[in-house]
Amino acid sequence: MKNIVGPGEVDDLLQEEIEIECKKFGRVLKCIVYKERERDRERDKNKDRERDKERAKEPKADNNNNNNNSGGVASNLRVAKMMAKMGYKEGHGLGKDEEGITTPLLVKKTDGRSGVILAGELNTNKPKTSESCVLQMTNIVGPGEVDDLLQEEIEIECKKFGRVLKCIVYEEKRPGTPDNEAVKIFVKFSNHNEAKKGFDVMNGRFFGGRKVMANYFDESRFESNSFQ
Repeated sequence: MKNIVGPGEVDDLLQEEIEIECKKFGRVLKCIVYKERERDRERDKNKDRERDKERAKEPKADNNNNNNNSGGVASNLRVAKMMAKMGYKEGHGLGKDEEGITTPLLVKKTDGRSGVILAGELNTNKPKTSESCVLQMTNIVGPGEVDDLLQEEIEIECKKFGRVLKCIVYEEKRPGTPDNEAVKIFVKFSNHNEAKKGFDVMNGRFFGGRKVMANYFDESRFESNSFQ
């Protein structure tokens, strides 16, 4: 218990008074009155001062200009470094296919102690891969397991979902690539509905003991052979 008395107010009767009061609740085995030393309090005050200094050094958001969404991630060096490590590039959308927001979330103050979050701007220049005619499949085979029959087998299987315009088997050579992402298979259908049928069947399906992972792939990247 704290704040029963203040500094300098501890007397010889305090411990006895506390014990008497607490015996109303049960058997009291031990009662100790501890006085925090002045140097301990001074040490805590110094820690608080140091924390305040660190906070003062951090860049502050401009809360007065609530409608300004032009501030980039680079305006906060700490955030920029963290985002760069995760593959983010200034001006590009978030996410694997860059379809996410291109500007950071901003806080609009509603009063002195609260606010609301304003959504960032979406990357409207990036085509929606969810409407793509191209299906990407991984984990069908592992690294070094690609043979001359694999492409033909995939084409035959995917023709069950619609007209297959093109099928490409791409083996990733970059070091450190996970085993389940080392071989990527791309299939372009004549329309999105056919690609969706393929996705619904192939995603999560087991092939040779491996669980297939399927995703839609950007058509412009497919046509330019940008498979990484």
